[in-house]
Amino acid sequence: MQTSKNLVVLAFFALAAMVCAEDAADALKEAHQAYLKNDLQMARLKFARVLELDPGNREATRYLRVVETEITRGQAGKPAASVAEARIKQVTLPKIEFREATLAEAAEFFRQKCNQVLGPDKPVNIVLLLSDEAKGRKITFNLSNIPASEVLRYMAQQGNVEVSYDQFSVVIKDRAAAPPADPKPGA
Repeated sequence: MQTSKNLVVLAFFALAAMVCAEDAADALKEAHQAYLKNDLQMARLKFARVLELDPGNREATRYLRVVETEITRGQAGKPAASVAEARIKQVTLPKIEFREATLAEAAEFFRQKCNQVLGPDKPVNIVLLLSDEAKGRKITFNLSNIPASEVLRYMAQQGNVEVSYDQFSVVIKDRAAAPPADPKPGA
């Protein structure tokens, strides 16, 4: 009889732990969404809720620290900007050199260099929307102590491509072709 009571109690605690884990996972998802929308006050509340439900949650702890820092720096309430662009603007590369590197190789190397500077918690994502011909274009330059945004500008200029930012990534794409000239009337 005692064994069956113990099993019931154990089952109850296991079920309670599962419900708590689901609540923590849901709260973490909501906290991420608030952070990505740049709603820092809501993100702070949601990450704190995750820590109430799961005090050992490292991800919530890290994000809460980041949110607190951003709020302290006065970034709360500013319009949502591209996360990718903000990260790129934080990076100054001590040295970057390309010699006859393809645009695809240069983009990957650039991403790795930025991620070395920013660390694993703030990765830079790059999306290549390029034709095979554009990916193979060669670029060459040697730069020191330069903002990453300028490196992108040089890459775009030499590779004859465009650079833009979406919410979470740097987008490198083929330069839009000029529209065809209107035919002359009567020709």
